[in-house]
Amino acid sequence: DKYKKHYNMYDYVTKELPDLVESNFDVAPVRSVCGHSMGGHGALTIALKNPDRYTSVSAFAPICNPTNVPWGKKAFSLYLGEDQEAWKQYDACELIKTYKGRDLNILCDQGTADNFLSGEVNQLQPLALMQAAQDAGVPVTFRMQAGYDHSYYFMSTFIARSLGTEGFLFDLGDDQEAWKQYDACELIKPYKGRDLNILCDQGTADNFLSGEVNQLQPLALMQAAQDAGVPVTFRMQAGYDHSYYFMSTFIGEHIAHHARFLHAST
Repeated sequence: DKYKKHYNMYDYVTKELPDLVESNFDVAPVRSVCGHSMGGHGALTIALKNPDRYTSVSAFAPICNPTNVPWGKKAFSLYLGEDQEAWKQYDACELIKTYKGRDLNILCDQGTADNFLSGEVNQLQPLALMQAAQDAGVPVTFRMQAGYDHSYYFMSTFIARSLGTEGFLFDLGDDQEAWKQYDACELIKPYKGRDLNILCDQGTADNFLSGEVNQLQPLALMQAAQDAGVPVTFRMQAGYDHSYYFMSTFIGEHIAHHARFLHAST
């Protein structure tokens, strides 16, 4: 209840943010929307409900049919109440069934090794979206990407294609010296600036921390910071993984951390 007055993300995404960008920057009068997972669900539903506003929509591993999966039923009953007819306005499968607008150039990518796609419950339901789109005659390009999971690495692999910028914005080439400008460990080594009050949290059960390759390398950052004499608070949180649940548990502490130093500087 405490978020109802100001946390209106639908209005922010569809009205406030576009108005802000378009009033301050010289941009074209056409819009696209993109999202991942829950954000992919949002991108699809927003575009389907506002076809006059968007030229294209893309989604990575979107939650396609939330009214028919445990995650959606739990969330919708809490946010929208028990009227399941009202839930349909937030379900891409339900919206696409009656869609009569222009071609939204819908593009979706889904990893075949996504943990939310398999297991006891398929929370994403991509086949339900494809079937609904086919029945309604709505064009959708849905690409199943072999071996990819639900992670940001999956997104980073295909985001350039989604944005139409592959080989430009997201490709730094083979000059490994140039890569160092995008590596926290490399940047911290020669750092001589003021204390940035760096705070990091890392779950010990993070799937990107273990396995054949440790993709995150928190010890490398701590070692680099120690060698450079740069203060860093790095907290290993027992049992937490890489998910939004991990973030939601500690985000309040991070906001308080920033608030403390922002108030101190005013």
